[in-house]
Amino acid sequence: MKKLLILTVIFAGFMQTAKAQALFKNDVLFEAYYGYATPGIILAAINTLDGETNSNGKPYDPKTSVLGPVGLRVQYMASESFGIGLDVNFEQKTGTWQSASLTYDSDGFLVTDNNGDYVYADGEGKYQVTKLKVMVRGAWEFVNTDKFTMNWANSIGYKAGGRTLEDTAGDLGVSFSGNLVPVAIRSALGARFFFTENVALNAEVGLFGGGLLTGGITYKL
Repeated sequence: MKKLLILTVIFAGFMQTAKAQALFKNDVLFEAYYGYATPGIILAAINTLDGETNSNGKPYDPKTSVLGPVGLRVQYMASESFGIGLDVNFEQKTGTWQSASLTYDSDGFLVTDNNGDYVYADGEGKYQVTKLKVMVRGAWEFVNTDKFTMNWANSIGYKAGGRTLEDTAGDLGVSFSGNLVPVAIRSALGARFFFTENVALNAEVGLFGGGLLTGGITYKL
């Protein structure tokens, strides 16, 4: 009887330990997130135009914005400590400013006003970069308790999108478009806090491919 009681206690302890984790083999995680990305060198340069005037004597009035990254991850738990899946995210950076350039007549000569001053054409400059990344992701879940998990994830995949630079001011306006390098990589540390058995808050800090910091919600199927 005593031995049976000891075995029962051991078995109950084992079952409690086995259940004291959030992730099990064959679980599927769906994670939506939004992140922070630095504005970058070009948007920072556009912002320095604030308070300055263009060649027509008008304010540049620069405006910049960053959207995302906004993304979705899907992860299948191949074991209790390793998951594999897909990470898809989108990011867009935009900068605009009021520009001006010299104008020319039909013969190619500079246009002047009655005072002999050159005439400038008003326009708008715009820089925009878009990035869409589709990456295969592997995650080592090195902490896996019933309420909290932590992982180290590495991803590699395809990056689509491009960047444009346009200026509508006069004949001297510029226009440029170019594609990004089509390879995306990312290495990140992530964590989840499960406030129910199937729903968690997620956060991740990483390099490349998706923002310095992201956060969102996880649903475990």
